[in-house]
Amino acid sequence: MTINEPVFAAMLILALVAVGEIISVVTRARVPMLLVAILGFLVLVWTGIFPKNIVDTSSFNGIGTLLTGPLVVHLGTLIPLSMMSKQYKAVIISLGGALIALVLVLPIITLLFGYETAVAGMGPIVGGIVAFLVTSTELKELGFESLVAIPALVLAIHKLFGMPVASIFLRKYALILRDKTDLLERHKQTAATLETTMNHSTALTKKKRNTNLIRPMFYYLNCF
Repeated sequence: MTINEPVFAAMLILALVAVGEIISVVTRARVPMLLVAILGFLVLVWTGIFPKNIVDTSSFNGIGTLLTGPLVVHLGTLIPLSMMSKQYKAVIISLGGALIALVLVLPIITLLFGYETAVAGMGPIVGGIVAFLVTSTELKELGFESLVAIPALVLAIHKLFGMPVASIFLRKYALILRDKTDLLERHKQTAATLETTMNHSTALTKKKRNTNLIRPMFYYLNCF
């Protein structure tokens, strides 16, 4: 299949992303959207339904290069520093994971395939799509066109195995947060009920106390 129109090529890729989004919504995020899009794209390219140059034809490569800077700034300013300080455990886990990946990947892959190959695959492991765009652009500018496929391959494999695992853990954590929220709401309702009951009991006690004070006064006046 040959596609020469950039609009048609972009429409097909976006339709594949839309199908992934629908499946993700129907399965309640058990099947991630990006996983469906990546696997669908690979299958469609391997079977010949999509041409191998469909991404180049759609001009998404140029758009990705253009948006790299804004994406980096957006990701860097998306979370306020106050929230990051409260979520310090997540920050420590992220930095620790990146450091461990760096320590393990660079020495081993450098011994097996060379330093350039190790650096080419390192970005997507610790940085995701934005790091993939930056790494691919830099590899082309430095003349390592033969290594451009490595970041894409690493990113695809990383998402293939990592996204289902991340989706399972995030779903479990969301259920924990929901249960905590429900428990907090029940505690609030119980506290409100107790407060209402205590206020009602206090009002009845005051009314009874006033009645006990008035009765002797009426009895004293009737004696006269």
